[in-house]
Amino acid sequence: MKSLKYILFLLAVNFVYGQDLRKPDLTDEKYGQHDLNTFDFWKAESSVSTPLLIYIHGGGFTSGNKEKVPNKMVKSLLEKGISVMSI
Repeated sequence: MKSLKYILFLLAVNFVYGQDLRKPDLTDEKYGQHDLNTFDFWKAESSVSTPLLIYIHGGGFTSGNKEKVPNKMVKSLLEKGISVMSI
């Protein structure tokens, strides 16, 4: 039973993070002095200004990075006309 739970967990993680994601419009753009102060940006397709969601990963300054943004979330937001930035 334990291995089944682990397999289901891996499938769920793949569903959230493993979907194909459009490449960011801007990658590794600097916003601060530290080398790690960078962001990726996906612009929603629109001829007018769009709302922006800024994703800040967890990790308590010991783990995590901007690449951990959930792909399904980015895709869903872009489809709704909301741009996304991951820092």
